[in-house]
Amino acid sequence: MDLAPAARTALRTLAWAMRAASRGVAWTTRGAWAHRRVLNAIVLRAAWWASLWVAIETASTMVDVRAPLDTEGMLMRFAVGLGLCWAVVVFSGSRSLRWAGIALGTVHGGLGLLLWTVTGGSPF
Repeated sequence: MDLAPAARTALRTLAWAMRAASRGVAWTTRGAWAHRRVLNAIVLRAAWWASLWVAIETASTMVDVRAPLDTEGMLMRFAVGLGLCWAVVVFSGSRSLRWAGIALGTVHGGLGLLLWTVTGGSPF
C-alpha cells in the first residue's frame, strides 16, 4: 500500500488551508487596525463592567454570614478588579470613563483593605 498520494493530497490541503487562514488573519488585522479606536472603547467599557461585576459579587459574598470567608479568593478578585480599573484609567480617552475607573478602583482598593484588616492583615 502506497501512502505517497494520500500524503501529497493531505499536504496540498494543509497548504491551501494555511494560505486561507493567513489571508483571514491579515483581513482581520487590517479591519481591527482601521477600527482600533472603536475596539479600544468597547474593550475598556467591557473591562469596567467586568470590574463592577467582580466588585458586586465579591462584596455580596463578603457580607454573606452563612458562608465561610474565602479571604485569599476575595483578595485576588479585588486585585483583579483593581487591575481592570487601572487599565481603564490608563488607556481610556474619555474623561468620564477615567473618573468612573478611579471611583471603582477606589471601591476595590477600599474593600480589599477592609477585608485584609478584618482578617488580621495576613491573607496567605
